[in-house]
Amino acid sequence: MRRKVIVVLVTTLVVALGATGTVLFVQHRAEAERVAAAAAEERAAEKERREAIAAAQAAHEECVTATADYLAAVQDIDAVVSVGVNYEDYSDLVRDAAISQRRLGDVSARCAGGVVEPLDEALGEYTDASTKWDDCIFDDTFSCDVDDLDLSSGWLLAGASLMTAEEFVDGAGGDAA
Repeated sequence: MRRKVIVVLVTTLVVALGATGTVLFVQHRAEAERVAAAAAEERAAEKERREAIAAAQAAHEECVTATADYLAAVQDIDAVVSVGVNYEDYSDLVRDAAISQRRLGDVSARCAGGVVEPLDEALGEYTDASTKWDDCIFDDTFSCDVDDLDLSSGWLLAGASLMTAEEFVDGAGGDAA
């Protein structure tokens, strides 16, 4: 009888240990699968993040390249108004910038927020100043004196808009493109 009790106890112990081992193995395997799934999700999210960054950088570079002539034309106007310019040269520069603007084509919509809109705002201010200057020169009533004409406020606004476009080009807006 003692032997039967020992056999039953040993059998019970072996079964209990086997069951415990099986439960622990199943739990360990489930935990390993959960960790592997979480790691796979993290890798996928990281891949998506890298792809999004690469796409944003590519879009930024496309905008910078496509708008380079327009930016340079507006920068040319900004450069001369800070040192002095005559009406004829100023009008030519504004016209050249307007031509560059029209040559942008379909990139204009894709690059609007980062660089095109600020350049359009700057060119608008420079164009308004050109119109005022032109109206003053060709004023038949002689109510405008060209020597007293102050275009600096429009030029300052244009310079601020140009600065926004330049910041985008320099990379401050690279993630926004």
